[in-house]
Amino acid sequence: MSSVRSTTSQRTNADAVPSVVGWCARRGALCVALAAIVVYLNALPNGFTYDDVPVIIQNAATDPEAPWWEPWRRTWWSLGEWAGDADRPYRPLTVQTFALERRLFGDHPLPFHAANVLLHAAISVAVWWLARRLGASALGGLLAGLLFAVHPIHTEAVTNIVGRAELMSIGGMLLAVRLYDGYLRRGAPVGESRGLKPAARWILFWSGVLLASAAAIFSKERGVAVVAILAAWHLWSQLELRRAGRGPALAGEPPMAPRVPRASLWHSWLKPALPALAVVVVYLLLRVEISGTLFFAGDRYGPDNPLREADALARVLTPFALLGRYLWLMVFPARLLCNYSVNVLQPTDSLLDPFFITGIVFVTVVVVVAVKRFRSEPLWLLLVFCFAATYFLASNSVILLETLFAERWFYGPAVWLCVVVGLVFDRVASRRRKSALARPAFVTFCIGAVLVGLAGRSMIRNLEWVDNDTLFGTDLARMDPGQRSSHLCYLVGGGHRARGERALTLGDLKTAGSELSQAEALLLEAATIFPDYPDYYRALGQTYLAMNQPDEAVRWLEKAWLLQRRDTTIQRLLETARSRQRGVDLHAELQAARQAAQNQPDDADTVRRWAELAEKIDLPQAADAYRRLTELAPDDATSWTGLAYALAGSGRVDEAVAAYQKILSRWSTNSEAHANLATLLMNPADHRHYEPAQAIEHARRAVALNPDAMQMRINLAEVLARCGQIEEAADLFETFADQAPAGSEQEKLYRKRADSLGGRN
Repeated sequence: MSSVRSTTSQRTNADAVPSVVGWCARRGALCVALAAIVVYLNALPNGFTYDDVPVIIQNAATDPEAPWWEPWRRTWWSLGEWAGDADRPYRPLTVQTFALERRLFGDHPLPFHAANVLLHAAISVAVWWLARRLGASALGGLLAGLLFAVHPIHTEAVTNIVGRAELMSIGGMLLAVRLYDGYLRRGAPVGESRGLKPAARWILFWSGVLLASAAAIFSKERGVAVVAILAAWHLWSQLELRRAGRGPALAGEPPMAPRVPRASLWHSWLKPALPALAVVVVYLLLRVEISGTLFFAGDRYGPDNPLREADALARVLTPFALLGRYLWLMVFPARLLCNYSVNVLQPTDSLLDPFFITGIVFVTVVVVVAVKRFRSEPLWLLLVFCFAATYFLASNSVILLETLFAERWFYGPAVWLCVVVGLVFDRVASRRRKSALARPAFVTFCIGAVLVGLAGRSMIRNLEWVDNDTLFGTDLARMDPGQRSSHLCYLVGGGHRARGERALTLGDLKTAGSELSQAEALLLEAATIFPDYPDYYRALGQTYLAMNQPDEAVRWLEKAWLLQRRDTTIQRLLETARSRQRGVDLHAELQAARQAAQNQPDDADTVRRWAELAEKIDLPQAADAYRRLTELAPDDATSWTGLAYALAGSGRVDEAVAAYQKILSRWSTNSEAHANLATLLMNPADHRHYEPAQAIEHARRAVALNPDAMQMRINLAEVLARCGQIEEAADLFETFADQAPAGSEQEKLYRKRADSLGGRN
């Protein structure tokens, strides 16, 4: 059995290495934990970076004033108009830990980083245990654990606080495996020493497996792999027992026959899988209820995953190329990046792509070896299966994610890869056919140098995650000319713009000019790399506004508005730019109108001017103005629609829905109210207001009332897309493209939207 091989191998190798290494090997768990902690100590002073801010600081679910159960009622991201387009993951357990830490420690990042480091240390120890359990020697297990603990590819999962989703999911998965393995080997180990009855021990054990599986699944959706891994682990254990010629004596049950029956071998794998599968069912039901979808990503067209618009060949080749990139980073982690969007990575369409060749060769070799050695050593097939199970959802092979590639996604697959490294080391070292391997000191030095080098690279990478400016600037400078990430150009450009605007407020015109010029260049680069993306055009418009170039600002903001007509921020910026073109200071006019309304609060015309001006640049203020106007003119439908629109744009969705419903109860033929209410009811990420049937009904009613209004028809298509009527929505966008002027921006936009919905390439 594995345990016999492990003991023998441990004695052979431990005697052949220097005493210090032998001491470390005998205390593998302690050494692995210390290595993981030491390597990430310099990450503790870091701040909140990248996605940490929207997920932790800006997320209403983590607000210390919110009910403790709020994370279970919301998706991963903060709700907003864009949330229906973006990915809608449901990870309540991870968010619950963020909410708890905010209650206890406020918004200080140190406790958040410390929790991640400790979790990583615990998982590294679990990797050491896994290698030892699967037959690695003390040295092999130490190597596997240390390699996992210090490898730089894990810095994104550990140093970026939101990477905790990966840590908790993989940690729960390994804990479930550990509990089930103990059950198979020793009966029901939990509670056995306390003299509990067999039935009580059985209940206690399965409760532990159930909770560990729930932790894996509710921390991140990739935790569903625990179902397959538990089943595979059971099957492997049974095969090992057959090879050993005996069966386990489970607590409270008679000893099994010397050989496991074939029926038991192939069907009993359901035993551990069923509890985890029950957790998956509960998770999926909650996910549909909260996020409105079973899918792991939205349908947003964007630069993060160009595979969405790729052809069939690229859809087949790219997943293998992505695997090749992960493997390359495991071997040579020199260039680590926080963002791999266009054009750092493009879909692979060539069989000669080196990363594709790496990936396909790796898959072929491991599958052939596992199948060939299945009868003599089923362990290798277990490792291949577990690697595939943890990598599947990150592979973009079947389910297209919001992002094409992310280093943190390899955290789970790396568990099994590091175990393989430990096992292979044992096999090679035990043969000692080469003179180099016969000199343990030389081998120890080489392996130690590699581990120290990896640890040093991790510590350097930790320092790059200290804040957004450092992270984004460092990664952008690391990219090759012509292969820079469009989104990273946008992020760095946005930082330059913000600093330029601050310099303007301080009167530092020289600094402002330099910063805004850099912002302009980077944002133009982003728009060139990935055209027709509204965020890039909006940021360019804001930059030109700060540079006092209203003509250019209007040009780019009109492009953004064409692409994203539901974005009230773009609309307000466009109004500001147009007013500057006319030489009008809209903010000064608004201030004067507000003062006039305060002086004449009962004059409807004065209040109306205030409301209409505020609607252009300040929706919260517009809501106050329109509310006053509805009091002065309660029978004026335009006042009520203005109030509802301002409330919706200010994020006060409950009040906006109520206002639109009140409007339609009095003016049922108001097409604007029907259309806008439909947009509030179509967002699957807003589970409190998501009513797909009503949204479609209101959108169709708006078109029926105003059939010549193009915006009403576009609104209907978007509502249909959000509410699951994908084919009808794609057909409508195809119709719009056919009706648009040939070669126009509108035709290109509608055609691209139809393709992204219908999968037509």
